[in-house]
Amino acid sequence: MSVTFLQPVEVRALLKGPDREKVLVVDVRDDDFGGGHIAGCVHFPVNRFHSDYDLDAFIEEYIQQRQHLETVVVHCYLSQQRGPLCARRQLYGDDPELVADDDDDESQLQ
Repeated sequence: MSVTFLQPVEVRALLKGPDREKVLVVDVRDDDFGGGHIAGCVHFPVNRFHSDYDLDAFIEEYIQQRQHLETVVVHCYLSQQRGPLCARRQLYGDDPELVADDDDDESQLQ
C-alpha cells in the first residue's frame, strides 16, 4: 500500500471507470462538507482521524469489510492539508515521522 497524489481528472476517471466499485472516496472536510460533495463518498471529518478508536472503527467498517477495494481516495477542499494528513494517518497510524511528512501533497491510498 502507498500514498499517491492524484489530479482531479484521475479521480474522475476512477469514478467513471469500469472498476468504480473498487474505489472508496473519503471526504475529510468538516463544516465545508455541506457545500457539496462527491456522490457516494463517505464523510469522515479530519478530527476523527486523531482518535485511534474512531480510526480503527472506520478502517474496520469501510476498508477491511470491503475486500474488493483497490483504491481509497482521501480528499478535502483542496487536498493540500487535511486529505494528505488523513491518508498518511490511515496508512501509517500515529507514527509522527511518517504522518507529519509535509514534503508531499499526497491524498490517495492504493
